[in-house]
Amino acid sequence: LERVIGAANPVFCLSNMPAASIAHVEHTHAFWSSFTGSVISSRVGAIKPEAEIYQILLGRFGLEARETVFIDDTELNVEAAKAQGIQGIHFRDAVQCEQELRNLGCV
Repeated sequence: LERVIGAANPVFCLSNMPAASIAHVEHTHAFWSSFTGSVISSRVGAIKPEAEIYQILLGRFGLEARETVFIDDTELNVEAAKAQGIQGIHFRDAVQCEQELRNLGCV
């Protein structure tokens, strides 16, 4: 993550992962420490693409929607984020995603 967006930009996880799966990932995968914070659907009672989960993310971390970029491999989730005023990238591959981040001035 730092290679693409740099250490100065916070990166958050917004996931629909079940509670048992996320607990395993948090304790066994080193990449988890790359995230500044997370919102996990099974812990907050909301799920992508519901508007509430995006509002939880913004509120919990004091993020401004227009300054936030949401990346997801499901276009419906990206469109839902955009409906909340968040910039969105539909992830198709790493090269495309990095280029779109560059286009937004994030890299």
